[in-house]
Formats: sequence, structure tokens, C-alpha cells
Amino acid sequence: MDFKIAIEHLEPVYSLWLIYEYINASRFQRGGIAYTNIGNPRVRRILSRYGYVYKERIGDIVDKERLIILDPNAEKDIEYNEIGDKILVIGGILGDNPPRGRTEKLLWSRYRGAIRRRMGIGQMSIDSSVYVASKILEGYSLNDIDFIEGLTIETDLDVIILPYRYPLENGEPIISPVIRKIIQFIGLFHEYWLRTIE
Repeated sequence: MDFKIAIEHLEPVYSLWLIYEYINASRFQRGGIAYTNIGNPRVRRILSRYGYVYKERIGDIVDKERLIILDPNAEKDIEYNEIGDKILVIGGILGDNPPRGRTEKLLWSRYRGAIRRRMGIGQMSIDSSVYVASKILEGYSLNDIDFIEGLTIETDLDVIILPYRYPLENGEPIISPVIRKIIQFIGLFHEYWLRTIE
């Protein structure tokens, strides 16, 4: 089992936005990333190009005592020295504004007995969360990572504000380049984003 980070898919559908975030997340965890609870065979084929893919949930693959659930509602920040041989688990959930605490409801409630930690205060995208988790695995502390609160994208159509917390790398926010490019052409509320992979 050659991965240290797992994304547990928790949305009812496989939207294009979600898939783009999953794919972008793989860029930050070269040592291996797992996508779990992927029931759709077509999505499993797509994601198998980027990481390990399991139809099962992470708790069916790894004992829950080896899991660290990364939940923005946790009370304590994660630290490198508590990871050891554990797997960091990120919820495959698209953000809500305001947040609805779905990581706690859909992930943490299922794996009580695992460690529960946050990566600072605030809601991040899935791929941003993987980026930060990867930095923690490399020995960085949260204080070593720069963040911005909310991302503004100017397009020919509008000014779009994504009200989440984004880590910065070399001054640039971590966001899927595919999502960013498509937003600039069609905006945030185009019917394109309603498409799902069946």
C-alpha cells in the first residue's frame, strides 16, 4: 500500500469540477495518492492514471487506528511528528458557503477512533488540502505555508470570488489550472459545471 494520502469520495455524483480537483491533487503527492469509495467504473478508469483507485472505502482498506481524518472542524492542528505510518484522509467534498460541516457528518462520524485534525482554520478545496497535507508530510509546519482568504478571478464576463482558503506556492494560489481556465471563458454558473460523469 504505497500511499500516504487518501481522498474519500463523498459527493452523490461525479461532477467535472470534482474530477478536475481530484486530478490536480495528484500533482502534489508524487509518492502516491489513493481515491477511495469510487463506485463508478468509468471514473475509476480515469483516476487510475493518477493514483491508486478503490471501490471500497478507506476504512475497508486500512484499520481506522491508522487514519488521520483531516476535518476543518477539528479542534487541533495536525503536526508532522504525529503522522508516523498513518494515512491522511481528505473528504472528497465540494465546498459550501457557508460550510455545512459535511466532513464531520460524512467522514469523521464513520471513523471514530481515528485521529481527527485540521490544517488551520478555514475551508479549502480538495486539491488545496492535498497540497497542504503533502507539505506537512515533507516536514513543514502550517506556519511555513502562506494562505489567502478567498480567491478573486477576473474574466471578460465577470469578477468571480471563490470564498475559500487557498495555499500559495511562489505567490500563486493552488487551484486546478483546468478549472481556472474554464472559469475565465464561461464563468462560474455555466451549465457546463452541472455535467457529471455517469
